Order: sequence, then structure tokens, then C-alpha cells
Amino acid sequence: MSGKLGQLLDVVQERTDGWVNALTGLGNSLRDKGMATNFLAGTKLSDQALETLYHEEDMAERICGALPEEALRKGYFITLKDDDSEDIPKAVKKYEKRLGFVEALEECAIWSRVFGGAVIYLGINDLQEESEPVNDAAIKSIDFAMVLDRRDITPKDRYDDPDNDEKFGDWKTYQINTRSGDSRSEGAIIHETRLLRMDGALTSKRRQEKNSGWSESVLQKTHEVLRQFNVGWQATSHLLQDASQAVFKVEGLIDMIAGGDKDKLQSRMELVEMSRSVARAIMLDAEREEFERQSYSFAGVPDVLRAFMLRLSAAARMPVVILMGQAPQGLNATGDSDIRLWYDRVQAYQTRKLSTVIEQFYRLVFLAQDFEAGEPEDWEVKWERLWQMTDKEQAELEDLVAKKDKTYIDAQVVLPEEVALSRFKSRGFSMETNIDMEAREEILQAEIELAKSKAGEEPEPVVPVAPGEPPATPVPVSGTPKRTTV
Repeated sequence: MSGKLGQLLDVVQERTDGWVNALTGLGNSLRDKGMATNFLAGTKLSDQALETLYHEEDMAERICGALPEEALRKGYFITLKDDDSEDIPKAVKKYEKRLGFVEALEECAIWSRVFGGAVIYLGINDLQEESEPVNDAAIKSIDFAMVLDRRDITPKDRYDDPDNDEKFGDWKTYQINTRSGDSRSEGAIIHETRLLRMDGALTSKRRQEKNSGWSESVLQKTHEVLRQFNVGWQATSHLLQDASQAVFKVEGLIDMIAGGDKDKLQSRMELVEMSRSVARAIMLDAEREEFERQSYSFAGVPDVLRAFMLRLSAAARMPVVILMGQAPQGLNATGDSDIRLWYDRVQAYQTRKLSTVIEQFYRLVFLAQDFEAGEPEDWEVKWERLWQMTDKEQAELEDLVAKKDKTYIDAQVVLPEEVALSRFKSRGFSMETNIDMEAREEILQAEIELAKSKAGEEPEPVVPVAPGEPPATPVPVSGTPKRTTV
């Protein structure tokens, strides 16, 4: 093809992965402005910059601290899966309070988000070197819980045996970095079983290698948006300072300045300002002077600031009502949906990150010889509800549950005792209904034997069944099968 159209087609023919328009230049790397936009790697924030951002920038502090603080606001408790006994939680609270574990956990979670990683170093007394794995059978006590961010400790060796190491590829030992002023030196080697590690933002393995084995800070990804947000607010602040500008017009101003009458002009300006401030009236020469005030229009500025807030909210992955502490605006704007979504994220953070660390800690606590309660069987970590209902909402909920329970009791689906034990626990009202299947089977067996004894028959053994399955009805060895009505 000849002509200009052919030349255009020759230019864009290398582009085969998108829309191309030879006439308008869409998709043409030489004519399409959008094609010149590329994503480049940003500047990595230094440790000093991260520390300064957290301590001196309120939004950065909120982005890093809001999630851990909210997750631990109502706390957690340790309980048996089938029993909410208070004996174990009381012993646990006493032990963790001595170590300050909850405070250490919150601090570790925050530093992991600020710097990309942190650990809780446990002082486990098991008569072993710190570089050796914890000897579970010889743990006498846990003497301290110290928080170290990734600047204080560096991964050293990995588990490198793919055939025998269940943790193959994970870090096996860490080295503490001792500080003397601005310099650092290598310190003690600590085995990973003595550390509770928490990471920051999700980071690829290759980038972790560049970060000396640690993840990225959550501020790395939000830094540019945070800068734009603050620039917008600072620019608005400067506009407010010049929102209303006084203008004083003087005839022959340039000639007065050129003629050396600057002192007279300055005196005249001071007199105008004094008269305006004291008498709230301005005396002017009707023929030679004029005074007016010009105001700047702020229409649209609030919308721009709100857009900046929404952009920062998206980058921080938290609603504006949490990030800014701002009540929702507009008709029917309660903010309940935003808060519920936020609590869903907090709950995921609790179960996926914090619960793992807590379980690792208490497994060691239960093995310690100075923990008087000993290790319970089949225990778990549970979190208190973050969403708090009003007294009216709680009463309405309990009323609905009571009506449902009555329906089940009348239909003999559950027993009144089971409902009472399930609803009214030591930690308050519960909606979960727990049924003891073993007790149910024993009751059913007793009723069957009672019915048979009344009928003059020999009781027959009940075939054991798996938990949760209905018990088998006894069948006579010979003759017509008989039905037993309970």
C-alpha cells in the first residue's frame, strides 16, 4: 500500500497485542500519548525514612497501627473446643501478664507493618544453647518476651535438607545485630523455634532475598499516594492564607517609587491599615486612591480533598471512616457497611496472622514446668466479637433465639438442658448450640432397655456408631423384626 496510509501502517505493524487505529494514531507508539506511559520501579524507602514516617506522619502511623490495634482491642481467650472452662483462661492470663505478651504482640505486629518484619524473642529456659532448637521436654520457664524489628535481627541459615526437613527452605537461625551508636555488629545466633516471626506486606521470594530475608513495609506501596494526599492538604492550607487579598490602588504608584517616595508610600499604607483595623473604616483620597478586597472561590476544593481521601483509603485498604475518623455523610449514610467490611478484614488478620503466633506462644507456655495448669487437650484460640450491638439489639436477638429454641424443644429436637448450657456461658450469651452426642446415645440406650424390660424381653446390646450418626435399631436374630417406640 502506498501513500501516507501505507506509511502509517508500516509504523504500527509491530503492535499486535492491542487496538490500533492507523488514522487517529491510537495504539501508535509515536502518536498515542498513552503509549508513552510506563510503570517504573519506585525508590525504596530507607529504614530511617520508614521510622520517620511512622513517628512524624499521622496518616502513616494510622495505616500501620490501626489494623493490629483494632484486632487486639477486645482481646482473645484460650478455651477448650468442647468446654468454656474458666480455669485455663485464668492461668493463661496470669502467665501472659507476667511476660507482657499482649503488649509485645501488638508492638511486633505494628513494627512488622512499618519495617516489613519483626519477631518476639522468647527467653526459653530449657538448658540449651540459644542456637539450638527448643527442647520441649525440658522447658522450665519462659523468662521474657522481647520485640525486635528486622533491623535488630537478620536471617542467617535455612533448612536445606529436602528429604528430612519439614521446614525445607524456611529460615533456621537468625543473628542479632548489636548496636553501638550508628554502627552495628554481629551478635548471638538464635534458633527460629525461640522466635515468633511476623511479616509485613506480602512479598515475593526474590524481593525478600533483596531485603535480607524480610518482607516489604506496607508504607512502601502507599508512600506515593500518601505524598499526594499531604500535598493536596498543604496546597489547600496555602490557599486559605491568601483566601482574601486586600488591593490598594494609588494613582502614580510607579512614579512615586521611581522618584524615591517609597517612605511616603509606606507611611500611607500603614495609615490605611491602622485606620481599617481600629476604626473599621478606611479613609481614602476620592480622586487618587481605591481599596478593594478580592476573595478566592473554594468551590470544588472539598470534592478534590474527598477524592484524595478515597484514594488514600483504597491504598491503605481501610474505609475513610476508620482512616480519617470521619462520620459518614449523605442521606441514609450510616457507615455500617464500611465498618462491617473493615471488621471482616480485621477478623481475617486475626485468624491468619495473629492466631498463628498466639498458638505458637501458648504451645510453649503449656509445656513449661512453671505453668501450673499443664497442657490442656484440644484447645483453641477464640476472639471476642468486635461488632458490639446495642442493648436493644441484643435483647431482640435473644428474643428471636428463644423463640427458635422453644420450637426445637417442643419438636424434641433438643433438650431444655442442652439449650440452657449452650446459651448461658461464663463469657455471656451464646448463639451456638452444643449437643453431647455421647450422652444422647446413652439416654437412647437406657430408654430402649427400659422399654424392653417392660415388654418382658431381654435387652440387646446396641451396635456402636460413629459420633453424629443415628443409633442403629436393634434387630432380633430370628422372627419378625420388632419396632421400639421411644
